Amino acid sequence: MRGVAPVGNGYYIIEGGGLPRIDMIGDRNEVDWNKLLARLSTVIDITTTINVDSHVIK
Repeated sequence: MRGVAPVGNGYYIIEGGGLPRIDMIGDRNEVDWNKLLARLSTVIDITTTINVDSHVIK
C-alpha cells in the first residue's frame, strides 16, 4: 500500500481537510484489510457499510 501521498516515513491513507482536520497515516506496506476497513467504518460512522472488492464491513 502506498497511500495518497508520502508524509515523513509513511504515507497518507486519508489526507484530511477543513476543521477538524483528520489525517490517517500508514507506515507499513502490507495491510490487514479487514482491520483497516473495520477501523475506517468506526471512524466514519458505525452505521456505514463499506464495500471493497467483495468484502463488506458493517
